[in-house]
Amino acid sequence: MTLESVMKATIIFLLFNPTSSWANDAFIYYSTGGTNTSSQYNHIKSKLEDLGFTVTGSTSGTVSSSDLSGKELVIDIAGTSNCGSSCKTNYESYIGNGGHLVILAPNG
Repeated sequence: MTLESVMKATIIFLLFNPTSSWANDAFIYYSTGGTNTSSQYNHIKSKLEDLGFTVTGSTSGTVSSSDLSGKELVIDIAGTSNCGSSCKTNYESYIGNGGHLVILAPNG
């Protein structure tokens, strides 16, 4: 299964599983380094905006709690990049508070 087909399946799933208590805001963490996911970011961003989402993105080396705050959906397509232990803690807190997180990476 390709990264693009997984992303399409994820977006379709989101269409049928809305969360009414969140705003349509999404955050995408992506990479411009070794595993460059800029084109995937642009594709996902465009599709989500077509669905009415306001999308922000970041290529920073970490994901802060402020990046995730108020977001209905967070997608991490940074590939093999490691966002660090604070990122993991922030993701766990975000999920624990009802957030939706999708992490996609190439196999290997």
